[in-house]
Amino acid sequence: MKTFLAGLTLLLATYAQAATVTALSLPDLARQADRIVHASCLSATAETSPTGIRTRYRFAVEETVKGSASATAELVLPGGTVNGRRCRIPGMPVFAPGDEVVLFITPAGQQVTGWPVGLGQGKFRVSRDPAAKVARVYQDLQGLNLAMPPRTSGAEATVGNGATLTGFLQTVRRLVASTGTGDAHGR
Repeated sequence: MKTFLAGLTLLLATYAQAATVTALSLPDLARQADRIVHASCLSATAETSPTGIRTRYRFAVEETVKGSASATAELVLPGGTVNGRRCRIPGMPVFAPGDEVVLFITPAGQQVTGWPVGLGQGKFRVSRDPAAKVARVYQDLQGLNLAMPPRTSGAEATVGNGATLTGFLQTVRRLVASTGTGDAHGR
C-alpha cells in the first residue's frame, strides 16, 4: 500500500508541474500559425509587469516560411527570473541567446506578442552536428502533457523529431502552400 501511495504521489506531482494541451500535428501547427520562422535567439530579458514576471525574447530571423517577413521577431512570454524571484509556467518554452529554432507563432493581440502555437509544441530546437555537417530539428515538449494523439494523415502529419532542418522546412513550406494561407514569398 505504501508503494502504491508513493507512486501515486509521484505521478500527481509530475502532472501538477505540467500543462495539459491538445496534441497538434505538424499540419495543425502550420494551419494555426500566423507566422513561421527559422530564427536564432539574440536576447532574453526578464522584467516585471502588472501581471507578473515575463521574459522578452528577441530573435534574428534567418527565414520566414509563413507570415510577414522581417529581420527580427520578438516574443514576450510569461515566466522568468527577476531579482532572484522565479516564475515558471509549465509548458511555456524558454529560450537562451544562441538557441536556433523553428517557431510556429500565434497571431499577436492588441497588447501582447504572439506565442508559440500549442505552447512548447510550436518550438522546434535546431541541433547542428559539425562532424556530420547536418542540422536536425527536435520538438520541445518539456512541461507538457498531450491530450488526444494528433490526427494523422500520412507522413506529413508526423512532427519530425530528428528530421533534417532542410527536409523539415520543405515539409512546412508544402503544408503552408496547401492551406492556401500563403507564405512570406506570396506562394
